[in-house]
Amino acid sequence: MKKPIVMLFTGVCAFWVASSQAGLVTPANIAFTKDAQNSQGETYKTYQVSCSDQSQHVISYWDHSKQWCVGTQSERCSRDRITAATLACRR
Repeated sequence: MKKPIVMLFTGVCAFWVASSQAGLVTPANIAFTKDAQNSQGETYKTYQVSCSDQSQHVISYWDHSKQWCVGTQSERCSRDRITAATLACRR
């Protein structure tokens, strides 16, 4: 009865090592930074993303288009905050 448990544990450990070696960096924290406005008068909010590899990046939320973007002048956008944060961490 011990063999299946050992095999399961070994499989989980192998998956963990493989995914950590693959460099899967994920967002660990997202914190509001400030409200801002660009030269065209469009308002947006900036957020600081802390990633699992200890790096930090900025994402922004644009009120007019309801989009989350990597940085403040990026075409890499999503309608989902977590997706934008993940894109920022993996750039």
